[in-house]
Amino acid sequence: MAGGQRPLMASGIGINRQLGEALDTAIERKAVLRIGWTADGTEVPKDGEGGLCPFLPSGARVRALGRLGAWVGLMCAGSFDQRGDVGSHFAAVLNGGRVVCEGRAGHAAGWSTLDGLLILHEGANDDLGAEMRGGVILARGKVGARVGNGMTGGLIVVHGDVGLDPGSGMKGGMIVVDGRCQAPADGVHLRPLTTEELAEVNSSIDDPSWQVHADAVCLVPRDDSQVHQPSKTTPRANPLAGIHLLPMDNHRSLNSTSVDRSVLLGQRPLALPLPVLPCVSSGERMKAKRSSDAVTDVLANQPAVVSEAPRPIDLLLISKDTVEQWTSCVDAAGVVIDLDGLPPMDVEGFESLLVVLYSLGGDDLVVCVQGDVGRVNGLHAWAAEYELAAAFVSMSSRPNLPVAAMLPMSGRSANGTLSDGVTVAGGALDWAPNGEEVAILSAGGLRLVTFTPNEESPAALASTLNLISEGLSQCLRDLGAGSIDALSRSNLRASTYDVALMSGLRMAGFERPLPEWTR
Repeated sequence: MAGGQRPLMASGIGINRQLGEALDTAIERKAVLRIGWTADGTEVPKDGEGGLCPFLPSGARVRALGRLGAWVGLMCAGSFDQRGDVGSHFAAVLNGGRVVCEGRAGHAAGWSTLDGLLILHEGANDDLGAEMRGGVILARGKVGARVGNGMTGGLIVVHGDVGLDPGSGMKGGMIVVDGRCQAPADGVHLRPLTTEELAEVNSSIDDPSWQVHADAVCLVPRDDSQVHQPSKTTPRANPLAGIHLLPMDNHRSLNSTSVDRSVLLGQRPLALPLPVLPCVSSGERMKAKRSSDAVTDVLANQPAVVSEAPRPIDLLLISKDTVEQWTSCVDAAGVVIDLDGLPPMDVEGFESLLVVLYSLGGDDLVVCVQGDVGRVNGLHAWAAEYELAAAFVSMSSRPNLPVAAMLPMSGRSANGTLSDGVTVAGGALDWAPNGEEVAILSAGGLRLVTFTPNEESPAALASTLNLISEGLSQCLRDLGAGSIDALSRSNLRASTYDVALMSGLRMAGFERPLPEWTR
């Protein structure tokens, strides 16, 4: 069992791997694979296993018995029949399959559905069909709040009552309610179905028992509704202004002195020549096939966070926009789970997501997590509980919060939560740093940073990495430090009162933290 895995996780991973070994034969024979029964048909219902049956291919047929956890049937293109209740994110990103739950589903069932049919016999909790893009969801029984939250396409039919704010933020598609319907959210129009719409809805439903009555109502986005566009943030200017590096008692090193800038990540471990991970669209960018030898050599040894086509040393980004690429984590060294790019989830949902990833990528997968710096305590708690390789605080989540204030927020949480040698405390920057800034951040407790380069061409990427390497090496030599691991907050000084007040760093000249930090 990999570090941080619980018995329930190990059970889910084992089930997934057994299914994977049997899928091809079962599809060829058109056989049904069963979970929750012994070979002789004796019922042994499951109790809480999550993350089961991700990415079932077309032609696959699976039946499960018992109460299942979260993230079951992710991106299903086959057939899945759940006989019992199921947790959150059931049949998320449904991709042409047919999924049935004969019990009740947790929140965010059918999240981001692309195509296919989801049938829920005993209703669902909040956010049914959230961010749905296509396909059909049929639900009988009570449904929670915000059904169709943020949907842009597809059809949701509810034979029963719906909770508060139905259609919240919907921009397309249709929600049909054959029961009691609460007042819709702003920007949503509640009205009777037209004769043509009723015929069209019922023609899309094969089962007569799910046909919609003529007195049903529908919710559609208003034609005059304003689509909220997120405001653009101004790039940070001089993000580390007022924070400076100073040596302690060491002499300055000679310019020819070698320094250690590397970071080890994970239990395997993965060796990074620099404490940075560039975020690029594809691992193909890092292969530099038509570049000079100098460019190729730099990029060949530098791991990156990629959205697709990872190399064996890369980390695959796990977010809503990359779901179709998640299976390629088998080709990667690890993954970075972007919590801000996924639907909200509790600890059960997070654990079930880990089951999906370990099932796909193996027990040696280097798993990192990234999330809102304002929720750093919870981020670090999950990273520590599941012994993840790194936890990155996302600075772009709070663009108006100075970096000087983020350093103690992350540092205090990391010191009290993360284990040395297990989880690296890092930062997801919203600017491309230079070598000195990498040194400052490392001294401030962010031992590894991710960033999006200003340019993605192989030559530009290699140049950026070379400049970081040279600048970081120069800083270490100037401080007389043989390794980046030797840097600490004692090497940092604040040159302005505001920065000293926010960061708790020693005030330059005063040579101690301000009284507000020492009382």
